[in-house]
Amino acid sequence: MKKIVLIFFLLVLSFGFISSFNADMGPKPTATIKVIGIEEPYYFDILFYVANHEIDVLTETEVAEQIEYYYYADEYPDILNGYKDNDNYASYTLYRDIPHGVSNPSPNTFFLGYAYPPQEFKIALVMESGEVLISDIIKRDLFTAEFVYDLTDYDISSEQPVLIDGVNVYQTGSDYVREIIPWKNIVLQFVLTVFFTLLIEVGLLALMMYKLKNSYKLVLIVNVITQSILHISLILGTLFASLFGFIGVFVIGELIVFILEIILYAKFLKEQSKLRAILYAFLANIASLVIGLFAIDLVSKLF
Repeated sequence: MKKIVLIFFLLVLSFGFISSFNADMGPKPTATIKVIGIEEPYYFDILFYVANHEIDVLTETEVAEQIEYYYYADEYPDILNGYKDNDNYASYTLYRDIPHGVSNPSPNTFFLGYAYPPQEFKIALVMESGEVLISDIIKRDLFTAEFVYDLTDYDISSEQPVLIDGVNVYQTGSDYVREIIPWKNIVLQFVLTVFFTLLIEVGLLALMMYKLKNSYKLVLIVNVITQSILHISLILGTLFASLFGFIGVFVIGELIVFILEIILYAKFLKEQSKLRAILYAFLANIASLVIGLFAIDLVSKLF
């Protein structure tokens, strides 16, 4: 009876832990863009592909509604209201039809988050003088993407603008944008995930009445190995396998880890019954999944 009560308690605890996360919790793709080399004040936005050949010019009220929640400034440049370039790219802030956001967490640094930033976009800078600088198309491959838009060597006085919809647009080439791989975030996420996973899984092992040193040693070794495999897969997946995307790699990786741990614990965790070892692997992987999502979400909010 005590075993049944313990198992029931662990199940309720595990699923209760998962249900404590609200529906909006969990990792979401983001993009951070740092602009350097511009001293003149400017407004920042990105442009994304719109299927419509014509876009509406929004009223002052409609613009105010859009920027109230989705934009970092209290005003928005009129020049991008109704603007669409020759590639059918228009304002992300004004015309994106799902929740989105452009924030300004630090000077000249802009963060695209909340929902899903477009896979391809252009950077648009509206200068105080009214001139508009627009980058080439940028492709976002990483789940947590970081870019630098470096205009230090860009001399606007020597460039010839293109007139689009009555707007003087200066097109900057792809050489002015570079992508940064956020190794600090990747390492921090790995450390947090492994630390909290080990903490929870060792606690679960104790609750399930495992006492031998060899049982704890096995769990520690298995988790270091499986978590390393999982995070190497995530790094490779986000860098080189954008077809599946971060979430696909994460889910597949967790499934592989789950199967591997069940096999290892069923065979080598012999202090208790094989059924209890399998149950432990199941509960431990639920905890690991939730902790992994929590760590990704935490890192994405801190950096």
